Amino acid sequence: MKVGSPEWHKARRFKIGGSEIAMVLGLNPYDGGSRSDLYYRKIGLTLPPGEPTADMRRGIEQEAYIARKYASETSCKLRKGKRLTHPDYAWWWGTPDRFAIDGEGRPGIVEVKCPRPSVYWRYEREGVPAMYICQAHWYLMHPAIEWCDLYIYNIVDMERILLRFEPEPEIQAWMLAEAEKFVGHVRTETHPDYDVAPMEIKPRYKPEVKIVEGEDWQRVMGRLSEGQTALKTAQEFWDAAKSEAETLMGDDTLVQGYGGRIASSWVDGRVILDEKRLQAEHPELSLDDYRRQGKPYRQTRATLLKGE
Repeated sequence: MKVGSPEWHKARRFKIGGSEIAMVLGLNPYDGGSRSDLYYRKIGLTLPPGEPTADMRRGIEQEAYIARKYASETSCKLRKGKRLTHPDYAWWWGTPDRFAIDGEGRPGIVEVKCPRPSVYWRYEREGVPAMYICQAHWYLMHPAIEWCDLYIYNIVDMERILLRFEPEPEIQAWMLAEAEKFVGHVRTETHPDYDVAPMEIKPRYKPEVKIVEGEDWQRVMGRLSEGQTALKTAQEFWDAAKSEAETLMGDDTLVQGYGGRIASSWVDGRVILDEKRLQAEHPELSLDDYRRQGKPYRQTRATLLKGE
């Protein structure tokens, strides 16, 4: 059963998953993310979400890469897995991104997020949204899960937020009661027009970014801005010149003159391991066992912020 298919949504009618619990609790801030939206979808009055948005596609396509970054940083052993069901609650289920074993042998899960840079920076300023925190605690209700890591990665600037969650009985009891009440409304097809019991879900923060001051830093930031503009201009000139040279060369592979030498040839495309297919055909294999860790090195990336 394909995730997101009509059959998949039908099977979820009387179930609540990790991506839905924030809607039940009224903590999903996005359009189409209210409790009413979820209710109408569950009883079949509105269609499930259509094609993934650009943000959703980016997250899906980069999930494997970001999971590898997490594994490299934490040394946790990761594997994909099928959805979870709860031994005590028939309406509970979860489809975590990765199952994991930490260095102490404790079983957990990892949820990876890949927001656009502007959204990532908002999380740095205002904290990780409550909807993600609720998703983590939802998965922690399963008796086989002892911890949940939330790994939020800014793929443009290669920055990350890593948060570890442990079970909190008070939050779990609150979510269970509200989820069971919502499912009851779906079964009887009565609109869930009620107030959710109050519970404070505090946004979790990444350590504060150091705000630098002084003439030295002002000079460095100014030079970086000038350098970025110069690099962009130079790259545009370089790319245009290469394209013109390739047109003039035609079938020639080596030309020389006017103080320059140009060699041009076709090279084979890069060979890429189809990890998704390999994992599907051989689920017994752990790809982490066949990866080698390179030596650490310092990586510096400067990002110029708009409006400053």
